[in-house]
Amino acid sequence: MTDKAGTLLCRFEGPADTAEWLIAELSEFGFGAFEETTEGVLAYGDELELPPDATDELRRLVAPTGHRLVSVSRQAPRNWNERWERGITPVSAGPFCVHPPWHPPEPGLRAICIEPKMSFGTAHHATTRLMLRGMPHVVRSGDSVLDAGTGTGVLAIAARMLGARQVIGFDIDPWSEENARENLERNQTTGVEVRIGGLPAAGPGPFDAVLANINRRALQEMLPGFTARLAAGGRLLLSGVLRTDRAMMESAVSAAGLRVIDVDVEDEWITIRAEKPVEP
Repeated sequence: MTDKAGTLLCRFEGPADTAEWLIAELSEFGFGAFEETTEGVLAYGDELELPPDATDELRRLVAPTGHRLVSVSRQAPRNWNERWERGITPVSAGPFCVHPPWHPPEPGLRAICIEPKMSFGTAHHATTRLMLRGMPHVVRSGDSVLDAGTGTGVLAIAARMLGARQVIGFDIDPWSEENARENLERNQTTGVEVRIGGLPAAGPGPFDAVLANINRRALQEMLPGFTARLAAGGRLLLSGVLRTDRAMMESAVSAAGLRVIDVDVEDEWITIRAEKPVEP
């Protein structure tokens, strides 16, 4: 570590089939952007956000994934995803096509233009695709929707396209908040309010639907709060969960007072769709 903050670049080598598992662990550790290579994964993070003993902790964290930390270097602060953005092309997911400003959308689908910058949410990751595919089963015309961890704002935009009356999105990352606002304007999307902060920033609700594509630990912490904010009969769609954690998350959803309706799977990731029972 140095006494001057910058971008910390960690290079990991290991099997490709566990790269998404590695990225999931690293995102929870505090890294903000990733690049998959033929050898493994490059992870970028803000030195100010990482603990001083990060190197030793990282070695222990990644060992179960079959990866090893091979180098740590410091770079000047920059747009972490700059090289990654160059390879972003349109992606179809359910009734939507998510595309960057520099590529036209695929015809016949609802086009969502997203400039990712330093946020995820371009639908190149399986969790975003799973969410977009599941949303037509969750968001109904006239709904009030909560978008937890709004990121690029892609799910908020999709919710409005599906007829949601109002969407409130929140995120703890000021950069994500700024990026979401830019994408809302880029798609001429109204009826969405973006708030900075955690779940309390969403207000008390009630919401007809909650969308949450974050990570397992954050989801487990917020599940009781989601239930409290859902209207009776309200619907929850969550992702950011590895397939190996399916049983654990289904139990957590049930323990929070929700009924699991469906589980969708892509690669190593899942979405869980659940409902809040209507009391007799």
